[in-house]
Amino acid sequence: MCYRDNVPPLELESVHVACLCGDNGHGKTALLDAITWALWGWARGRDRHYEELVHQGRQDMSVELEFMARDQRYRVSRSYSLSGRRGVTMLELQVVTDNGLRAITGNTVGETGKLVRDILHMDYETFVNTAFLLQGKADSFTTREPARRKEVLAEVLDLSYYQDLEERAKAKSGATKGRIRDIDGTIALKKEELTHKQDHEERLASVVALLAQLGPEEEAERLKAAELQEAVGSLKGLRNERDAITRRLTESQSEISSLAWQESSHETRLAGYEEALRTESGTLEKFGLLEEARAEQERLDGLAFRASSLDREGGLLSGGVAVQRERLLARVKQLRRDVDEELKPKAGRMPEIEDALGALAGDRTHLASLQEEIRRSTDEAQTTSARMRYLEESRVNLKKGMDETRQKFDMLDQDDPLCPLCKQTLGAEGQEHLRLEYEAQGQQDKSLYKEHGEEHDALKRRHGEQATQVAGKEAELERRRREVDTRAVTLERDKVESRKAEAELGPALKGLAQLELDLKEQRYALPEQERLGQIDNELSALRYDSQHHRQVQEQVKHLTPYAEAHRRLLDAMEALP
Repeated sequence: MCYRDNVPPLELESVHVACLCGDNGHGKTALLDAITWALWGWARGRDRHYEELVHQGRQDMSVELEFMARDQRYRVSRSYSLSGRRGVTMLELQVVTDNGLRAITGNTVGETGKLVRDILHMDYETFVNTAFLLQGKADSFTTREPARRKEVLAEVLDLSYYQDLEERAKAKSGATKGRIRDIDGTIALKKEELTHKQDHEERLASVVALLAQLGPEEEAERLKAAELQEAVGSLKGLRNERDAITRRLTESQSEISSLAWQESSHETRLAGYEEALRTESGTLEKFGLLEEARAEQERLDGLAFRASSLDREGGLLSGGVAVQRERLLARVKQLRRDVDEELKPKAGRMPEIEDALGALAGDRTHLASLQEEIRRSTDEAQTTSARMRYLEESRVNLKKGMDETRQKFDMLDQDDPLCPLCKQTLGAEGQEHLRLEYEAQGQQDKSLYKEHGEEHDALKRRHGEQATQVAGKEAELERRRREVDTRAVTLERDKVESRKAEAELGPALKGLAQLELDLKEQRYALPEQERLGQIDNELSALRYDSQHHRQVQEQVKHLTPYAEAHRRLLDAMEALP
């Protein structure tokens, strides 16, 4: 997690009470997670998903933990690598002794994990419910189901020991009960036999009488048997003597064979010793060359080891120098890209932006003229609308007047109609005069009503056209105004960015020149380059020649058989007398 390479060991040997302090994310819980992960493979209350524990950007992680259990020190090492689809886990367990570490790792991770649990005498669930309270899970034990709490307490209190005692007591009780049953059976048999005591006593009396009768015969037979036993003893003595002679004969034959083999072996060894002595001078010369070659090989091995160490260190330093150079080169490329693709283009756009801002003033003037045109069109549409309302009211009034004229005209058909002004009875002449007057008035109102209707329809069509034109011009005005405003905002932003780019361009070019100079003159990773120079000097001072080393190795390989010949020569010189 938050702990990476070169972390010093955390020694808790003499610590009795410890307090881990720090802000969130500083790695307090990660220390405890490291302990539980090393022992049980659990961290953050979860098994597996180890990739979440690996530090971001890394491929591997490992924890090494030493602990005491029942007066014995152990070391457990657990590591995990992201290589492969599911990752690779390694678990090793060792016993720390006075003579070093002794591995007791199982064949698999599962076997080793079981061995760790047996040593600790608890699993992860028991640990986090007793000795170690996970963050936010202090009541984990109390919320467990009764059966699980009983299992946890049994493991913590080591109740399995008493369970073993109980099973052993049950086994012993069963065996005792079995013995009791056997003894009861024997007693029953004895009681059964006691019921036949009188029969046995009668048989005993008859047997005693028979023995008294057979006494003299027994003595005669005993004497005869003693004579036969004496004869048998004599025969056994002869047989033993024969067997001893046979053994001596066999031993003598075996000794003869052994002496013959020894004679042959001594003759063979003698021939070998004599052969070794005949080649004494050549063997001593070749063995001397072998000793010299071995001494030279040992010296060259030391030089080769030192040269290899320097080469490895030089390789690591060269890699570090290459990384520093690549980083510096990446910074140069990035800065050059920023200058060429960002700062210079933005700084060079200032004249273009000024021209575009000037052009916006013309666009705003055009917008003002378009707005004035819309105002005139709106006024014309309002005039047309007012004329339409006047015509509508006029038609209503004309219609009302025509209705009144019609009523007056109809009143003339009544008997003795009255004059509408003087209220006197009209004569035939008066009726005719009013009839003609009413007809003329009706015709005039009708004609005017029709003219107003036609004019109203024409104005209505014209008003619709005017409204459509005004709406289109307003939409165009709004669109153009948005375009102008958007361009104005964009140009102002570009103007600010251009000025900012102008201000940043000089320092950026200066920084770019400095970085390129550092890259050209190799002013980076100076401690590593200095150490590389020292390594080159050390390699030159060693004057190690790999070809000469191989020649010496071949010489040692060629002369190695003479070591055995020299040993045989020494054996011959010592054993031949």
